[in-house]
Amino acid sequence: MPASRPGRARHWCPALLAILLLLTGARMYLFVAHEPLLGYANNYDMIRLQACHQIWPVDEKFPPGLQSPSRPIERYEKAVRLKYASCFPSSEMLFTSVFAALQAEGETFSIRELALLRAALSVMLLSLLLAALYAASPALSLVAAFVALLLLPDPFNALYLPTFYTEWSATLGLFLSLPALLLALARPASNAAAATLFLALAFWGLSKAQHLYAPALAFACMLPAALALGWRPLWRPLLAAALAGVLVLALQAQWLDHERNHAVRKANAINTYLYTVLPSARDPHGLAQALGLERSCGDHAGLSWYSEQLDRSALPCPEVFEANRLRLLALPLIDPAAFRNLLVNADPHLRPVFTDYLGQVADVEFGAAAQHVVSLFTWLDAVPSATLAILVGCLAAIAVAWGLLGLWRQPRCAGPGIALFTLLLFLGVYPLSAFTVALFGDGYADLAKHSHLAFNGVMLLVAALAIGVLTGAWHRFGAPRTPPTR
Repeated sequence: MPASRPGRARHWCPALLAILLLLTGARMYLFVAHEPLLGYANNYDMIRLQACHQIWPVDEKFPPGLQSPSRPIERYEKAVRLKYASCFPSSEMLFTSVFAALQAEGETFSIRELALLRAALSVMLLSLLLAALYAASPALSLVAAFVALLLLPDPFNALYLPTFYTEWSATLGLFLSLPALLLALARPASNAAAATLFLALAFWGLSKAQHLYAPALAFACMLPAALALGWRPLWRPLLAAALAGVLVLALQAQWLDHERNHAVRKANAINTYLYTVLPSARDPHGLAQALGLERSCGDHAGLSWYSEQLDRSALPCPEVFEANRLRLLALPLIDPAAFRNLLVNADPHLRPVFTDYLGQVADVEFGAAAQHVVSLFTWLDAVPSATLAILVGCLAAIAVAWGLLGLWRQPRCAGPGIALFTLLLFLGVYPLSAFTVALFGDGYADLAKHSHLAFNGVMLLVAALAIGVLTGAWHRFGAPRTPPTR
């Protein structure tokens, strides 16, 4: 007799999962192997990771410690040439430490080698996680693999592969944490699933300081599921997220408080308050006072850390260095007009989504990767800013409502349904939270780069809703119907 349909599906699903993961790796390889080299140039942020390993460009035009924003550099060497450069640790060092250990002192290498190692380790981690998810729910695993194939190796993300930026580990952290969340909620009684969630969230939160809130957000989005099911069934995933949040907060606070990183904190504060928030108000002095600053801070509205007239030996408005930025969340109530202007003025700094003030092609000054490759993310540039904001807001509201309604109507038992509705809730709130952290973390400075995961969140939100609608339509109209039994 021919094999039954479920039997054939069980036979082909593992092979399909393997194919999707192999294609993900193949897309990364083809991008890294592209001629000429494609990748983001150094706006100085790369130096904070390079300093951890004493790896510097082999290019006389760009000595160690200086930015090279016009084009990416291909050749590097491991050599102690800038002993006192500031190293800012990151989970990105999972990749770079392995690579640095394989390099001999004084030996030159191509950045493509690091990119290929990073890609291989990323696909391996993703494969292990999706294999574990497959055991809990083959359908969820296959859908997660398909979405990862579409988005993770997209040029919008892959441009960070051949660099020393930490955006790749942040992006990978997001793409690992979502299936880890699905796994932990689909199998809430599993210690291994909870440990996987802890590791994924910790990796994500330790990638960059701006993502330290990620475990707390995951914890908050699991609370409605805990209310629907009771606390006992979900205590392991909740504890995993809470422990990851505590670990990330403790380590990031320690790293940020290091003496060598004080300048970074001061730059972020000046860019946020003086360059971004105060200029959005008709009365910068009044807004400064409302935010708990001295009224005289309004005299310096418009200054950024990079302004020529800024005297770094006597920084203006020192109150901003101790100000509580959570107070900025009340800006819509404190000064609605300033908040509206803040969002309107953000658009030129936020788009194009491919950061155009950094070169992306090795042999061209400020060359654009879009002339060589095609990205799914470019539609975000084509939509007018007001339309995009309304669209994302509506999609987010639909996802949150759908997730909460699904959790409320879900039977009182954990499983893939609870996991999916929690994921919808998370994706509904994540893009706005990521953009808010970027905007109030460093203001308009590098806003497009700092909003990298916010754009990924929008794409994941669209994908989740589309898959949800198609799945619902299949079950409603297309699924084979079992004849009723008499």
